[in-house]
Amino acid sequence: MVLCCALECAACAACSCCCAGIRMLSSAGVRLVYAVLFLLSISVAWFMQSDVMRTALEKAANSTDAVFDFNCGGPGQASCLGAMATLRVILGVVFFHSLLLLCTIGSQSRNDVQGSIHSSWWPVKFLVLVALVVACFFIPDGSIAPFYYACYAGAIVFVIGHTIVLLGGSYTWAETWRQRADNSRAYTCGLLFFTVAFLVAIIILTVFMFLRFTEASGCDLQKFVIAFNLILFVLALVASVLPKVQEYNESSGVLQVALLGFFQTYLVWSALSSRPIGDGDCNNFSNPALAQNVPIYTGMALLFMIIVWHVTNAGRRNRQKESAYSGEDRTKWNQVYVEEQDEEAAKTASPEYSYPIFHLTFILAATYAAMVITNWNNFKQTNDVYMLDQTNMAFWAQLLLSWCAWGLLVWSLVAPCCCPNREFGGSSTL
Repeated sequence: MVLCCALECAACAACSCCCAGIRMLSSAGVRLVYAVLFLLSISVAWFMQSDVMRTALEKAANSTDAVFDFNCGGPGQASCLGAMATLRVILGVVFFHSLLLLCTIGSQSRNDVQGSIHSSWWPVKFLVLVALVVACFFIPDGSIAPFYYACYAGAIVFVIGHTIVLLGGSYTWAETWRQRADNSRAYTCGLLFFTVAFLVAIIILTVFMFLRFTEASGCDLQKFVIAFNLILFVLALVASVLPKVQEYNESSGVLQVALLGFFQTYLVWSALSSRPIGDGDCNNFSNPALAQNVPIYTGMALLFMIIVWHVTNAGRRNRQKESAYSGEDRTKWNQVYVEEQDEEAAKTASPEYSYPIFHLTFILAATYAAMVITNWNNFKQTNDVYMLDQTNMAFWAQLLLSWCAWGLLVWSLVAPCCCPNREFGGSSTL
């Protein structure tokens, strides 16, 4: 029902039909529409790199005697396709949310100018998004390629920030389900299921990495990276169940370590798959380029889940406060529309979350999507043509991010022991 309503609103924007004219969207409904638009845009960016899209557009150009020119003014054949097309779509999404970020600064309610821009005007915003994406295809390749480094920096900030969010969310998840498990066996089984599932996933990924990225002799760096990640996982797992840690941090447990451990192990897999193909024979895929498929698919799945988490938890702290226009929880994630009798009060209610930060998160998420789709590969210029090239920079960046994430996880476990007079909250959300 929720997805259908969100798609309905996105469809309204697509056909220039004003959703607000049908019924006023709730705060949750607004966030859902933004999520649908974002996920559709990122899916288009991802699809632009596929062979299907490349073949279809090349056939279109040939069948129309080059009326549709996909060179974007560059010397390379079809320079608007592939990874460069992905960057162009992502850049359009970044421009879109940057514009909204600037327009929503200082909003005091949904009824002021900034709040209205954020919460309505869907047909206009949809057309602006499409126009910005199309406009990016008229930018020369040489001006688009440097955007990769902005995506690189933004992706690092996004990973660090949402590692903290994921860590806080895992504590909240475990604590909430433990409390409910006292009255329902289903929550006990759920905690056990997800904990075991993440642990099994870590083991499977680790075994695959040893099989695919190491040899009996040599490959010392790859062996060290995989083994070190496994050691960090075991140490964190042991620390989470120590009596001293449990005494000062009752929320600590295996679920948090398993969830974060899966994310860290994914980063290690992605790092190893992004190593230059020519660096030794430590890649046992028949086609080394195929090694990047799994981290790309996994990374996109994680990104989509993060976006869902973001839109359903924005303003979570305010939900605990008394509603400004209703005695009920006004930000239920599945409450897409505002009740008709509450619409006037909803217009003057204070924002439940920071609109600029909300759009900033989407900007960083878009840069992270660009890096995932290209598997953190760099652009190499050869004869004025830009193509993806595997580099050690991508390898070390993801590896260091993984180690930083392990550090945050361990600190969250031992911090209550080291600082007993400090209060540590379980939930963290943007």
